[in-house]
Amino acid sequence: MAQSTFPPAGVQQPYGQPYGQPGFGGPGAPFGQPAPPFGYPQPPKRKTGLIVGSILGAVVLIGGLVVGAIVLFGSKTLDKVDAEQQVSAVSEQLIGAPAEGVSCPADVEVKQGSTFACTATLEGQDISFTVTQKDDRGNVEITSDNTFVPVSAVADDVNSQVEAEAGVDLITSCDAGDRTVLVDPAGEQLSCTVSNAEDSSLSIDVTAVVEGDGNITVEYQNA
Repeated sequence: MAQSTFPPAGVQQPYGQPYGQPGFGGPGAPFGQPAPPFGYPQPPKRKTGLIVGSILGAVVLIGGLVVGAIVLFGSKTLDKVDAEQQVSAVSEQLIGAPAEGVSCPADVEVKQGSTFACTATLEGQDISFTVTQKDDRGNVEITSDNTFVPVSAVADDVNSQVEAEAGVDLITSCDAGDRTVLVDPAGEQLSCTVSNAEDSSLSIDVTAVVEGDGNITVEYQNA
């Protein structure tokens, strides 16, 4: 009687590797480990809260940031150019990337407690800031109206999730075009490549979805 084999001859494991051949570093399964959940036909989506720390660390001006006084234009209005320079300096310091085209309104009356908005762009993405006058001498508090997430933080979170399943060291990169920071990214999807740290030719593609609560969902594209 002929011997049966499992899996049947010719059946392919995920990612185009024949069963019994190296996946991400060893025989029989990706990464050379017992088949992880993403090795099955319908792998689960995974979430983690790790990105929350990155978001909180990247969201600018939590609680606001009091900066040096904006120069008074005369005695009744704030200097527009100086206000724009203050916002630009704060955005680069706290976001980690320079804001471009900062624009604040002219002829802002000096008045304690009043606010005004300044707009800008960050790597082609619209952003805005709220400036609150803390007194009538030009001292202000600048806060961001947006959420900022570094692309590197998304890649690190994806790497942690997949690495936990694989059991070997991995390297992950995510494609966000020319952006290094995502602005208000809830629901945004990034294509990421996860590679074996020892052999980058052994890799899989995944989709990272940034959830509104700060979690990252990893979807395995090749399953």
